[in-house]
Amino acid sequence: MSESDNFAECATDFRVEKLHRRHAVERFDCSEESLNRFLVRFALPNQMTNASQTYASLAGDDAIVGFYTLVVGEVHYEEAPERLIKGLARHPVPVMRLARLGVSVK
Repeated sequence: MSESDNFAECATDFRVEKLHRRHAVERFDCSEESLNRFLVRFALPNQMTNASQTYASLAGDDAIVGFYTLVVGEVHYEEAPERLIKGLARHPVPVMRLARLGVSVK
């Protein structure tokens, strides 16, 4: 079996879901305490208030093997790079930011 076949086989054992209270966040460890704490204490409440959205990558046994959190915002038109504002009206430019990213040490 080639390396790419092996990767494809492993990749089918994972799925990404929007964070839900049924996910076992307490068992996740990325060795970065601030990220572990965010996932356990703040990710779901922030999501419930639409402050951010967190997505969990789950293994076949539903263990969280990684997560990422997205937030939306805006950049003032005058501060945005030329390539972003080309053809846009002179209004704030919407952006999406990768706020947090954690990968399990397992």
